[in-house]
Amino acid sequence: MATREEKYAAIAQRLRNQHIPEIPLKHEWVELLTRLSSNDDPQLKALGISELAAGADRAVRPVHCREQR
Repeated sequence: MATREEKYAAIAQRLRNQHIPEIPLKHEWVELLTRLSSNDDPQLKALGISELAAGADRAVRPVHCREQR
């Protein structure tokens, strides 16, 4: 049976492999990342924090900057 940390790691891996469109973050995604960022596991915590930061960066970046990618 998988531990909670292993389940979170599996969820994070699946989410990392998904293409995320350039739309505002949904509350479920923010909730998951918030839980990951407060996890005791340093890798999960770092993942949650980096994804929250990336989402915040996308939210404040002007649309014309997104189109240049």
